[in-house]
Amino acid sequence: MSPILSGIDVGVIEELYGIRCVGRLAIAKELASKLNITVRTALRKLQIVNNLSKVKFRLTIEYSLSTLGLKRMLILSNSDEILRSSTPIEEKRPLFIRSYFYLVPRGAGIVLHVPVYSKASHYMCKDCTVFEFHEIMRNTTSLSTYGVGSVSDFHIPISEKSFKLLRNSLFSHIEESCESTSLLPSLKVRYDWMDVAIIKEAEKDPLAKLSNIAHQVGIPVAKVRRHAYAHIPFIIRGIRIRYLPIYKYYDSIILVFLKAKSTSCNIGLGGALMKHPLFPMYGVNMKENTAIAQALVPFHTSRKVIGLFEELEKELGVIKVVDVKLATHGRTYTLPYVKWQEYIPKRTWGIPRLGRREGNDGFDAM
Repeated sequence: MSPILSGIDVGVIEELYGIRCVGRLAIAKELASKLNITVRTALRKLQIVNNLSKVKFRLTIEYSLSTLGLKRMLILSNSDEILRSSTPIEEKRPLFIRSYFYLVPRGAGIVLHVPVYSKASHYMCKDCTVFEFHEIMRNTTSLSTYGVGSVSDFHIPISEKSFKLLRNSLFSHIEESCESTSLLPSLKVRYDWMDVAIIKEAEKDPLAKLSNIAHQVGIPVAKVRRHAYAHIPFIIRGIRIRYLPIYKYYDSIILVFLKAKSTSCNIGLGGALMKHPLFPMYGVNMKENTAIAQALVPFHTSRKVIGLFEELEKELGVIKVVDVKLATHGRTYTLPYVKWQEYIPKRTWGIPRLGRREGNDGFDAM
């Protein structure tokens, strides 16, 4: 086992994937209940996990876009002028931007957080293609399936054994999900700017104490606690590893654009892919049953990953590979604070310091 993973309990990491609360004590209590251990033991295990931030094994929370009244727009251009148009990228960042990256051999892409009622046509520009996604699934590597070393040893995820496990998982998972009618949950939940502020702080440190979150957003801890218990569990989906150690060794991003037979097939494919460390993100368009799968790999294995999707298309016939793009690392940011009133028109910040916060926390991978 890699030294940076010494002492890590696989069960703790995989239980965190499904814990939908904020505040270290609340998380410890739920973890203790799930693992049948004491709260003190759970806090000790969380501290071990928290120490991983020192070696860039960083954690974040996963939240529902649709529940927050959001979706994402992916804008691809044949030129990187899109990153310099009208307003410099550094000025755009606090408004809507989620990430940007460069295409190979030329071009660039921007991913935006936008209100759910926004139309793709509003974001069209010269030589641009726009894709919209209603929900995003993020990586929750199954350490029990692929091994703890799969997130720290860059040889393991691209090994034949790992690809065989992935292939078997995809085939069984997709066939089962295509017969199901279950979809990603989309709830009507009450929330306001305070919930957004709490979520943003939890993105940067999901194991932070509620008192620390209250200090960061400048509101009383009692209000943070009330919102954390009443609203947040309906918005977030769990705690995940945000930046796997293996990613620093991989130099290529593959974007695979897909068309699925049904929404359930689409989501089933995404669910299986997100259990493997090579796939950081899967975006779903519910209306058109399309998706984009993102893989982060060494360049020499790019064709192997693409071939996996082509094999699924040929043998199962429930998905179609529409297009493939190759990209390089860019930069990603947390949920925006500034201009949140554009997403929630009837709300205002009321706290000048909060409204001025950029709050970005960049890291590589889209």
